Amino acid sequence: QKDLEIVKQQSVPRTWDTITYSGNQNQRPISTEKRRYDIAQSGGDLDSIELTNTFDDFSNLPNLQAAIDYFGLESVQPRCHVQHTGQMFTMHIDPLERLFTGQEISDPDAKYSYIHRIVRITVMLEDWEPGQFWNFGNFNYSHWQAGDFFDFDWRHVPHGTANSSLKPRVIMTVSGIKTAKSQEFFRQSRHSKTVLL
Repeated sequence: QKDLEIVKQQSVPRTWDTITYSGNQNQRPISTEKRRYDIAQSGGDLDSIELTNTFDDFSNLPNLQAAIDYFGLESVQPRCHVQHTGQMFTMHIDPLERLFTGQEISDPDAKYSYIHRIVRITVMLEDWEPGQFWNFGNFNYSHWQAGDFFDFDWRHVPHGTANSSLKPRVIMTVSGIKTAKSQEFFRQSRHSKTVLL
């Protein structure tokens, strides 16, 4: 709980124009022009959309750092999203390939091998509140509990979130490269009560 309060207090507001990749990278996300086009086509105004708050510094948060280490990934890039009332994350597909390479991989075999080792795990840090929305394609995810976590097909599944509740929605994403340890973890998780989308 102490870690969560720090995350809430120190998170930084982001829009589609100011959001960056996870961690301390200064790389820009995928084309802002494409975002503008997609949102304008739906009648929205990209400049007025307040996306979400982000938090990237886990150096003094031992409990959250222990959760990050638990998954056994390499090149880990964690981030917390604190979505306040009225904030939303419009439907999108994560550009994780660029997140870990900084550029496109031209060799098809190398690209196929590499991108299948990239995973993004989402950890729900507080219980679901009515009015908090999370969509994957046409599936609405709700009623989560603190500690629930999942991964999903980040290369193909559009997803978005919104918060119309009266409480902040706090989650942590743990992105990284799969290792033998994490592969075994996922294998065991898929045969337990843990739900991986």
